[in-house]
Amino acid sequence: MTEPESLPPHARAVVGAEALERFAFHGLCAVLALYLNEHLLYAEREARGVTHLFLAAAYLAPLAGRVLAARLGLVRTVAWASALHLAGLVLLAAVESRAGLALGLALVAAGAGAAKPATSALLGERLRGGRDRAARVNAALYRAVNGASLAAKLGVPIVLVAWGPRAAFATAAAALAAGILVARPARAGLGAAKAPPRDPHGFLRVIARAVSRLGMGRPGERVLDHALDAHPPEAVEGARAVLRLAPVFAALTLFWALFDQRVSAWVFQARQLDLTLFGLVLSPAQLQALEPLLVVVLVPLLGRVVFPALERRGIALPPLRKVSAGLFAAAAAFVAAAVLQHVVDAGRVPHALWQVPQYVLLALGEVLVSVTGLELAYAQAPRAMRGTIMSIGFLTVFAGNLLTAAVGRLFRLDGPRWYWAFAVLGVAGAVAFRWATRRWGVAWSESDETDESCEPAAG
Repeated sequence: MTEPESLPPHARAVVGAEALERFAFHGLCAVLALYLNEHLLYAEREARGVTHLFLAAAYLAPLAGRVLAARLGLVRTVAWASALHLAGLVLLAAVESRAGLALGLALVAAGAGAAKPATSALLGERLRGGRDRAARVNAALYRAVNGASLAAKLGVPIVLVAWGPRAAFATAAAALAAGILVARPARAGLGAAKAPPRDPHGFLRVIARAVSRLGMGRPGERVLDHALDAHPPEAVEGARAVLRLAPVFAALTLFWALFDQRVSAWVFQARQLDLTLFGLVLSPAQLQALEPLLVVVLVPLLGRVVFPALERRGIALPPLRKVSAGLFAAAAAFVAAAVLQHVVDAGRVPHALWQVPQYVLLALGEVLVSVTGLELAYAQAPRAMRGTIMSIGFLTVFAGNLLTAAVGRLFRLDGPRWYWAFAVLGVAGAVAFRWATRRWGVAWSESDETDESCEPAAG
């Protein structure tokens, strides 16, 4: 394990600033649904919808952040984005109304989202000089961000209960302000560092060129080959590799539709349980802290113990099988939530610890789907397409939360029916994922490589 002292000062600043920023964002997310329902008097159904629309906006904003970074420079983009994020939190703390909520959440979503790609690029600027240094900082960053998420989900709900929403949002704002100050040494000397210039042979340019020349290719020629007149073969193959990963991205979208409900539907369910633990009364929002805690435990447990043990017994789990298993685990988490809700609706008051199984299953799904899926995408797509992979990754979170909000808006699903509906959606997504990966030629194991294209032949 890398000790913090082994990191250079600017790297420690990056890690500390990112941890404080994550504390602020996750602290807001942890209490948002309760604030909407208990203080602004939104119905539970409406509160779920607003929460997921906010999360969708926060993960759409990174696309604008990439454009701004290319024009304003990395440092100025992060500075402006952080200022927007901070202004949104301050507004939420100062104005307890639906109008203040709308503007405050808009500012937080824009700022927190736009900062993501620029912060990653700044980190890359500061880590030039070796893979070992990057690995040390990434490991420290992983621990710090998970620790910050855990602290936010334990601490900010306590502040909400004890001192109200103004104090809760002010706590998040203070953490972000401290993060902005901590980040200053890391940005010093970078000046107007720009994001990498836009690739003239990037994914969207290749796709646009191929589409513009539909019908002009030779019979039987694949669609993307139409772009070879303006783009080199490696760029066309890179775009083809990204398209071949479409089933993985679709699976990630369905996963996020389930996963992010830990900050909305699961909080409202926890409120109906016995929250007394060791003589203390928990906030229903505090149970969310199980997720980062379980992820920290499951990542080394699976990687160092479970997977090697399975391999010794001849049971191979290549990446796509892990993603498939993770989708089923997320669906099983909602089955567990539905069963628990049936017990609650029968007039009983189970202990809050009965939510632990669904959190374990969801955290297992996160490790298998989110982590493995993005690793697979990075491994199968060329290095030049990694920016595209990052953007699509953000879009999957956006689309998943938008789907959850849409389901809540279009269908009146309450109680167990809500959880059963998403359990069915999760199972359907897992089955569709298995079919689509085989149909479109994504390799299920190292020995299953195929040259099939995911695109239809032209004409």
